[in-house]
Amino acid sequence: MATLISLISFFIPFLIPLIVISIVIITNRSNSSNQSQLDEEILPETQYSNGTEAEKEEELIYAIDGNMGKTLKVYHDRCIISITSGLKAAFWGAGALNGDKEFYYSDITSVQFKNLGHTTGYLQFEYPGAHSGNNFNSENSFIFSATIGTEKYKKLKEEMPRICDDIRKRVNEAKNAKTGTTVVASSPADELKKYKDLLDSGVITREEFDTKKKQLLGL
Repeated sequence: MATLISLISFFIPFLIPLIVISIVIITNRSNSSNQSQLDEEILPETQYSNGTEAEKEEELIYAIDGNMGKTLKVYHDRCIISITSGLKAAFWGAGALNGDKEFYYSDITSVQFKNLGHTTGYLQFEYPGAHSGNNFNSENSFIFSATIGTEKYKKLKEEMPRICDDIRKRVNEAKNAKTGTTVVASSPADELKKYKDLLDSGVITREEFDTKKKQLLGL
């Protein structure tokens, strides 16, 4: 018995450090796993991509991943806010945006923007009939956050003002094109009146007028 007690007393100083090291390793692995899950599910990494093959055919310019499962896709004629289906119910409820929501530049009345600071930033599209007010919980808003100080959010803070300016420029161009001069095709009666004026002015002959009249009236 005395010999056993002596052996235990001899090995105790060696066993204690091993036990402590094991506990530290297990704890670190657990913390690392939890942080990884937080980054992937709550704070997805911002990405600037050329999109899938199908999106390339639609001329996708760039796509940006934000918070709460939302992605902003910018095209030549519209923007799309899409939300990951797995995160839809968790953040927005069962009646929230499902899949993609399109915003054509010609329909957008204004683009509200708040950059990253001490709080979450957003970019919100407004259009006739849209319910505005709650910028963060609106399905018309793209949300981006700086809740952890990583390089991806520092980059996003620098890029979002430029992206907002780019979208506003596209909205203005679409509106200018929409309100531009519209060429209206003349009716046969209008054309006939024009040729009658030419006849009365002596620019064309009666024969030329009668020939054009038959063409316009389908005679």
